[in-house]
Amino acid sequence: MASQAGTPASPHRYIEPLTIGLVTAALLVLQTRVKFKLDSNHKWSIEIDKKSSGDAAVKLVVQRLLPFLGK
Repeated sequence: MASQAGTPASPHRYIEPLTIGLVTAALLVLQTRVKFKLDSNHKWSIEIDKKSSGDAAVKLVVQRLLPFLGK
């Protein structure tokens, strides 16, 4: 702590809430598959399937975000 007393404080770095929301929405959209089906009675159905995020993907996102949080 004594060595930090003489150095100027580093500026705070943060991520705006809008950026967090847009990144989250983009990840959800990119991982979501939508199928439209037409059955023999000419009725439409929609099937929405979201792939689960793998551990590697989550780890990569966390590694990319940590520098912005100053960790």
